[in-house]
Formats: sequence, structure tokens, C-alpha cells
Amino acid sequence: LPAVREANPSASIVSICVGEAGKLSRVLNDTMTPVTHARLPAAAAPGQLSTAELVALRQSQGMVPSGMRFCIFGSPVAKSPSPATHNAAFAAHLMPHRYDAVDTS
Repeated sequence: LPAVREANPSASIVSICVGEAGKLSRVLNDTMTPVTHARLPAAAAPGQLSTAELVALRQSQGMVPSGMRFCIFGSPVAKSPSPATHNAAFAAHLMPHRYDAVDTS
């Protein structure tokens, strides 16, 4: 790294640590995280975490808002597909939010 900086002081450098010691850099990276895909059959690189592991670790570090509530208001809203659609998306993306229908009649 020092040699790269010396050769080109204006170079932008993007790096990520790998292996067991690099796991925390994958969690704390706020630009390209999670750097994984839930459908990978195995870790693609040493130290790669699953999406579930990344989300859990980011939540433990206070990096993911917890329990936000979203709503559709109206009357009638009992047959609205919005809660099921949004809650399925939240679950699929391991987001701890919920979407409710609130009848205002």
C-alpha cells in the first residue's frame, strides 16, 4: 500500500481485509455491504459472511435501524395486498421492519 501511494499519491484505493481477521471489515464497510449474495452455495472468499450473518452483526453494532413500522391508512384497507407484499420483502431482505394496514373508519 505505501508503494502504491508513493507511485501515485492521488490514487483512490478500495480495499477489504480477507480471512478470519477481515470479517469485521466486511461488517463495518458502509459503502458496499453486504458484499455477498444469499444464493451462494458457499463462501466465495475467505472470511466471507452470509447475508444473515452480516445483517445480525450490523444490527449488533447499531448499524441497521430496528423495528421501523410502515402503514397504509384508509377505509377499507383489510383487503390491501400492501402489508403482505411489504412484509415479504422485508423478510426476504432480512430487514426487521413491519408494514401494517390501519383502518381509519
